[in-house]
Amino acid sequence: DIEKARFHFSRAVKNDSDNISAMNDYGFFLCKTGETEAGLIQLNKSLNHPLNQVQHFTLYGMGECNRLAGNTVAATENYEFAIRLQPTMRRALFELAKLKFEAMEYFKTRGYLERFFQNRYFTEESLFLAVKNEIELQRRDIAGDYAKQLRESFPLSEFIAQLRPLFSSES
Repeated sequence: DIEKARFHFSRAVKNDSDNISAMNDYGFFLCKTGETEAGLIQLNKSLNHPLNQVQHFTLYGMGECNRLAGNTVAATENYEFAIRLQPTMRRALFELAKLKFEAMEYFKTRGYLERFFQNRYFTEESLFLAVKNEIELQRRDIAGDYAKQLRESFPLSEFIAQLRPLFSSES
């Protein structure tokens, strides 16, 4: 129940104004339920709180909230600031890769994906984005490598069917 959750989040923040985790969770909850302005206000309070040791996480939440609101410029700024504070924050790196791909900034997309893939960390969605991005960069050889990795690492992925038209000779 959304109203019950709202009540409990609000009470938690009110009862412990130093609880950064509750502040972040409440702000993100507000954003997810369509109250982006209130969510961003809550997340901004958390960001500016002197005890906030996880500002990168708060900024990531602000990026998500701005993205949900359709403000990709602010979302990009939030994610970029988050990775300045925490350069290996995979979630922010991947969101930046998606935003740059949507903006047709394919070399920047590649850069964010390469940072995301450090330490051999892959998801099916990130590999699929890498395939599409390398095709846009006209590097079908690299796209084929990512497609192969997607098939081998995630053989039941929904993305594999979307690869078949592009790589039918590899199937």
